[in-house]
Amino acid sequence: MKVPVTKKNVTNKTMKSQFIEFLVRHNNLNRFGFDAWIFYPGMLFNDLSTWWGDRGVRLRAHEGLDFCFYRDTGGQDRSLREKTMIPMMYEGEIVRIGDDFLGKSIFVSHNIYDACGNRLHTIYGHMNPYSGVTIGKVVGEGELIATIADT
Repeated sequence: MKVPVTKKNVTNKTMKSQFIEFLVRHNNLNRFGFDAWIFYPGMLFNDLSTWWGDRGVRLRAHEGLDFCFYRDTGGQDRSLREKTMIPMMYEGEIVRIGDDFLGKSIFVSHNIYDACGNRLHTIYGHMNPYSGVTIGKVVGEGELIATIADT
């Protein structure tokens, strides 16, 4: 069963991200009338299901959120494709770029802290970084950093 999600709750309401708006705008997803993201079991954080292949059980909980499918305002389900452009969620510094099983992962450190002093880090997985996106580079919120790798 797939679950459409139209808005995500933000833990730190003072730091609401415009990531979705940037992603939709940069990739012209509104040409079909973007309505909602679709998440299958296994695509959400901490899920133990797999959404590909035999749809079995993961050995470890999922450590991310997979943005792959969306619904347009006409009710048609659509998918993001290879070469979809990925913007930064918040301004931050690229601190690591490493290989993953579908491309590369880009690790970013942000000057955003919670009440306990823990710093926010984001990881963009399964990407092909743009040239110039290198360790130490500071990238602004909404700036493009990569494209989706093999889907």
